[in-house]
Amino acid sequence: MAVFIRKNGLIVLMALFILALHLILINSGWELHRDEYLYLMQGNHLAWGYPAVPPTIAFLGFICKLFGYSVFIIRLIPALFGAFTVYMIGRIVIEMKGGYFAQFLACLAYFVTGFLRMNLLFQPNSMDVLYFTICVYYTVRYIHTSSGKYLLYCGILIGLGLLNKYTMALFPIGMLIGLLLTPHRRLFKDRNLYIALLIAFIIFLPNLLWEYFHHFPILIQVHALQGNQLKHSDAAKFIFGQIVNCFPSLFVWIAGLIFYLFAKSGKPYRMFGWIYVTTIVVLIFSNGKDYYAMGTYPMLMAGGGIFLERLTYKVILRWSLCPIMIVAMLWLAIPVLFICIPVFSPAKMARYCIRYKSAGVLHWEDGKDHLLPQDFADMLGWKEMTNKVVSAYISLDSGQKAKTIIFCDNYGEAAAVSIYGRKDHLPQVQSKEGGFILWNPMHQQFDNLILVTDDTSDIHNPLLTENFKQVTEVGAVTDTFAREQGTMILLCQGASEAVIDFINKRQAELRSKY
Repeated sequence: MAVFIRKNGLIVLMALFILALHLILINSGWELHRDEYLYLMQGNHLAWGYPAVPPTIAFLGFICKLFGYSVFIIRLIPALFGAFTVYMIGRIVIEMKGGYFAQFLACLAYFVTGFLRMNLLFQPNSMDVLYFTICVYYTVRYIHTSSGKYLLYCGILIGLGLLNKYTMALFPIGMLIGLLLTPHRRLFKDRNLYIALLIAFIIFLPNLLWEYFHHFPILIQVHALQGNQLKHSDAAKFIFGQIVNCFPSLFVWIAGLIFYLFAKSGKPYRMFGWIYVTTIVVLIFSNGKDYYAMGTYPMLMAGGGIFLERLTYKVILRWSLCPIMIVAMLWLAIPVLFICIPVFSPAKMARYCIRYKSAGVLHWEDGKDHLLPQDFADMLGWKEMTNKVVSAYISLDSGQKAKTIIFCDNYGEAAAVSIYGRKDHLPQVQSKEGGFILWNPMHQQFDNLILVTDDTSDIHNPLLTENFKQVTEVGAVTDTFAREQGTMILLCQGASEAVIDFINKRQAELRSKY
């Protein structure tokens, strides 16, 4: 134990610090993120795949369900992944013979960046970064020992990583390119490499089969992203995103890239530089989101800590530059902290974020600037929305309740109403997005429809006004800062056979794609 503490004590303390940071600083005025509600709902429908993501996050959602959707547990899970990533960064530094200064610099570089927000949200991203980082660690172990077991460990991690998020494929792709371009190409003669790839494939196979039997819905998802969210992306914005996401530690991870690609002492680890370059090139040409590359930065931070420690090997130089580098990162990190973690109320957060509008923090996927960062705007309005849906439902007598369905325009609305409305025994909430297409009941008979819609013209939509005896606006989301502001809740009573038939046919049409 004494040996472990002496070798790992610093990185353990830093990991615990970032864990506490995520659990203590969040202001109570915020709700969950729209994506988090969906992943929690997937925990009610366990499967080997979903239209947008592999199955791991749903399993974690099931665990959250066992704890009654405790917000503490929901926040704890990604925070733990983030803390363990910090620990693994430190382990990479130690494995590369880095000292305490390199460990401290590399770990500090991690938690003064956009990882703060990533590890706040119950999404696959924090686990994706962790899998990537552990793979780097075991690859370093292989470089040092030539023991094939570390390649097999990587195979297991890649397989598990692909069951979490498909961007994990960037690691083996980048690694294979890195092998071709470095003396490590001799590894192609090691059968353990192919066994590792086979292990990864076998672990990933259940999800691949699920995709096959459901006509590869991930391709539908990618096409949809290309048509809306990603159409505002380009290479310049992607590169700018790389700088902004990890800006306070820019000099550390740039030093890491130089270390891997050009430094003589970094020659054994040259492939990590090529993994980064390959990842960036692939994502630029595939029009990927800037945060898809985040898994590569912990290894750059580890390399940067090593490189800067070796550059300042003289004690006098190190102790003169060390405070400067640390203070510079912390000074740059202060605005990042408040932008990444919602420590203020929504109103105060809006006043704070306007200062950094030019850095793109208020820029959304629609190509416009708004009052709050998009992730934060997605953490508001859900309880208000659910309360108004519940009000519409309880206004009906017991006989009418049994003949009522609830339909929401998007998956965030449907999942949030499902989570918050469960204590009021709402009927199954339906949507045309996400996994709800697979969960919606078929061949329904109903008299009433509670519609949650972000199209304010729906109150006059002939499909509703001509096919229901009465259409009433129950209310709308009024939170100024919510992305869902203006979303209406309509109570449509007295359904005609024509609209029942239309909805059932539409449901069947959507289901047929899967």
